[in-house]
Amino acid sequence: MGRIKNEELYILDQAVSGNDRLIGSDGDDLKKTKNFSVDDLLSYIQAQGFGVAPTYTEYVANITQSSTSAPTAVVLGNGLSGAIVWTRSGVGSYKGTLIGEFPVDKVAVTLGGNRTFPETTIRAYRSSDDEISIITNFQSGALDGVLNNTSIIIRVYP
Repeated sequence: MGRIKNEELYILDQAVSGNDRLIGSDGDDLKKTKNFSVDDLLSYIQAQGFGVAPTYTEYVANITQSSTSAPTAVVLGNGLSGAIVWTRSGVGSYKGTLIGEFPVDKVAVTLGGNRTFPETTIRAYRSSDDEISIITNFQSGALDGVLNNTSIIIRVYP
């Protein structure tokens, strides 16, 4: 392929449209140079599964809880319809509430591993259409103060 140096004939275009053409080599016949439209290239990329927006909405945060306080969340991303309100409902039991946001069979919750004590267990799950529950235990009983910058990802699928 040649180098285009004549800026008078080939003006630098700052705006790309779907009808614009790109020059490339044919993968089936490397001797041929072809023009590809931006729209055709985008359609090909999406058909391969690349560049397609996810079909879910997602909440990502790091959660910390101490003593008898409600958990605090440093929200890294929130594609949900509003802010989740985190509360402490008992020793080692916490709720994240957002009305009507968590329909049955449409929610996946993932927790990261940061915790105060390695011997503890942390569970998170959808408990109702309005709530995500987090439970923390140490050996045989519930325990506060376990969540220590613990990551949580909540995905809601259509």
